[in-house]
Amino acid sequence: MKENLLKLGLATSVACACALFLACGDDDSWTPANPNPEMSSLQEESSSSSENSSSSSGVEDEKSSSSSKVKSSSSESEDSSSSKVKSSSSEGNSSSSGSKSSSSEDNSSSSKEKSSSSESSSSSEVVPREVHLECAPENKTIDRGSSTAWKIALPESLSTSTILAGDFTWTFSEDATPSTLTKHGDLSSGAVVYATSGVKTATLEWTLPDSISGTATCSPLQVNGIPIAGCKCTTTSEEVSVTDGEKSVSWTVSGCTSDGANIVAYEWSGEGITGEGTAATALLKHKGEMAQPTLLVTNDDNTVEQVACSAVNAIDMTIPDFVLMGYGATNALTFEETVYSVMIFDIAPEEDMDDDDTRTFICTANRGFSGDGNIRAKLGKYEMEGSDFAQTHVPATAVYGRKSLPFMVDVGNNVSVSCFLDK
Repeated sequence: MKENLLKLGLATSVACACALFLACGDDDSWTPANPNPEMSSLQEESSSSSENSSSSSGVEDEKSSSSSKVKSSSSESEDSSSSKVKSSSSEGNSSSSGSKSSSSEDNSSSSKEKSSSSESSSSSEVVPREVHLECAPENKTIDRGSSTAWKIALPESLSTSTILAGDFTWTFSEDATPSTLTKHGDLSSGAVVYATSGVKTATLEWTLPDSISGTATCSPLQVNGIPIAGCKCTTTSEEVSVTDGEKSVSWTVSGCTSDGANIVAYEWSGEGITGEGTAATALLKHKGEMAQPTLLVTNDDNTVEQVACSAVNAIDMTIPDFVLMGYGATNALTFEETVYSVMIFDIAPEEDMDDDDTRTFICTANRGFSGDGNIRAKLGKYEMEGSDFAQTHVPATAVYGRKSLPFMVDVGNNVSVSCFLDK
């Protein structure tokens, strides 16, 4: 019995080992074969029950797991979706930010372009579309056979660099040499010689950068022929009193000659001046008014000579300009410019003064650094002239008791002139 049991146990062990080997194969998991049918049946029932239980549990676990996965998936999906939406929104914001940045860059680029345009504009001058140039002869009057240059006045709207890039064509009268010429970047025509006398004109044409062009007629030039000499314009007085009302003043011209030609015209001009032939007049009404004519004398060789005429000033003896208070240099009056005025002498008469007594009126010059010392003055009808020092004698009765006299002093190119009364 024991032997049979031992044999049965050995056989069972061998069968189990074989079943174990066959069940394993290449699989890592295996189930030992049960050699006992009853045990096998019990094991199968237990296994079936376990499998059912496992199956049920598995289904529930799978459901639970599936539910969990669904929830997790839903949660993940929602979170992911939310995250994606947020991310998308963030990306949108980023995109918007990028757009703003791009817009900023565009603006920056536009600003840079404007800056570049501005720099380019500042570096290259903008020439006005309408340019007006003026031209005139360097000398208003020349003699026949001599020369002068015509020049362009540079307007403030153009720079020197623009002028240097321009072309200028000059056209002169037929008797001129040259009669026409073109200059590049030059404000002067250069020397032009005239063979005949008379009034001459010139025409200027120009072309500037950007094809800007224009034309101008220059101021006239007087070319004299046979000269006129010896003319002298005079007036009765350089001051006239309007104390009693308006006064008429006059000028005359005399001594004009022109060898080989005839004097044909006298032309008077100036404010308030009326002239005909060799005489002219003006009317002065108020203190401080001044009249001075301009006189042009012409001959039949187209020569025009300008003659200087003195100015006449109106004074009022009842409205003095200066008051001299006493004798000596300590009471001197100093003048820094030429004056036409009235001077009052506020000096008491002396008891022992005779009717034929005189007093000395003295003027001295302060040359400064460039004065020549020349003095010219007039007190009433008494004139005086000198270098650094000038004097005249006047009746004592004319300078006492607040007497007033017309007074003129020409300072010239001196710094000043001081005048005083001495015994």
